[in-house]
Amino acid sequence: MQRNRTVAVLPFILLLLGCKGEDVHRVMIGEVAYCLPRKNVIDVSWYTGMKPLPTDKDFAFLLPAADLPKSIDYVPSLSVLGEPLPVTGVVGIESSAMIARPPLDHHWVQFAKAPDAAIEVNTKAHRLVAFEDPSRQFWIVWQVDTGANLAVTSLPQAARVLASCRKTDFGSAPGNKVQASTSCRRTFAAEGLRISYSFGDSSLDLVPQLDAALVKQVNAWKCNRAGAA
Repeated sequence: MQRNRTVAVLPFILLLLGCKGEDVHRVMIGEVAYCLPRKNVIDVSWYTGMKPLPTDKDFAFLLPAADLPKSIDYVPSLSVLGEPLPVTGVVGIESSAMIARPPLDHHWVQFAKAPDAAIEVNTKAHRLVAFEDPSRQFWIVWQVDTGANLAVTSLPQAARVLASCRKTDFGSAPGNKVQASTSCRRTFAAEGLRISYSFGDSSLDLVPQLDAALVKQVNAWKCNRAGAA
């Protein structure tokens, strides 16, 4: 039963705390040292067999929803057991790779511009939601620039990817407490870093506050600020 429960949770939370016996886990991003508390470290090698992320390029992290500033009023997505999922992500050096404005031939743009595309329009937030296929299990949230037409013709030149979101149906998974849950992922650049993180879809309107909270937290993990060597 315990094995089945673990497998059921994996699609949403593939993580295991690392750095056993240590207070912090030291990683390097370029020439900057970060000292992550053990509770904030992700190590998925136990599940995937993958090697840990290169310590001179990027690091993975998790942040319990309860650790975010209370002023944000963040609503997390849920695990199959109905438990709040942490914010998980990766921090690396900013590069010229696509972050918010993909090229015209990118598949996110292509399925949004398809003749039979399923599009939802949010006039209040000036956003477009483009679903990948009729199942509506995966979609892209586009933030259209102020003043631009709120239509797919504005993609991608006058719009940016706010987040990608995915709905997971748990069905009859062992220990099932909720039928489905939706999580979004966002990638942005700040202070020379590329930060990618997951969050509950109910908090899409809180993206600016979440971005700021993540930047502040990443800076707090710098060894000279964390008080670790």
